[in-house]
Amino acid sequence: MADATIALASSCRLMDAPSRPSAHNFPSTKDGKVLRSQHMIDPLDVTAVAPYQSMPVSGPLITHHCAKSSALPVVEPNPDMTAEEREAAVDEVISKYMKKLSERTYHHLGYPYNLDFNYGPLEGLTKYSINNLGDPFIESNYGVHSREFEVGVLNWFARLWDINEDEYWGYITTCGTEGNLHGIYVGRENHPDGILYASCESHYSVFKAARISRMP
Repeated sequence: MADATIALASSCRLMDAPSRPSAHNFPSTKDGKVLRSQHMIDPLDVTAVAPYQSMPVSGPLITHHCAKSSALPVVEPNPDMTAEEREAAVDEVISKYMKKLSERTYHHLGYPYNLDFNYGPLEGLTKYSINNLGDPFIESNYGVHSREFEVGVLNWFARLWDINEDEYWGYITTCGTEGNLHGIYVGRENHPDGILYASCESHYSVFKAARISRMP
């Protein structure tokens, strides 16, 4: 099994990190800036699309969803509008967006998460600026936080994995990408000369994190 795993990993072509965007000789403005639209010349060239972003594992990039025409128009406040009219205009934008989310959620397939949830009991918390900044085990000078819940979740996982509470450290991330980023960072700090191994089936954020951490 180990030999098969090594063979599979070695068969995956790893993408080389681009040295600099200028290697593509993009047209630039007078002040030397390269316009974002110029990165879309070749959608199959991941370094041409966005040299600073993570590169996809395989396949062409889908760029038509990111067209500028899909953005909402920038509307400056009209001094002739009353407060009620401005509020009604904002409500209309939000209402259309909620309708879009509802329709897309109804037909949504893919991604490993559950769409059948109800945040009703938590709605009252949205009026507070809750921020668990810093180490969850160290009290900060920001008192509006939810550390008691965060550490409680960590303790639950420690108990699940049979780890003593005083023998672990961690925090709750916002997503898997942040978890990969921090995990690779911790690995680099503990093993500065280590090599990160990943296959072509790894999450795209692994390659992004490796480039950020300058890990081979």
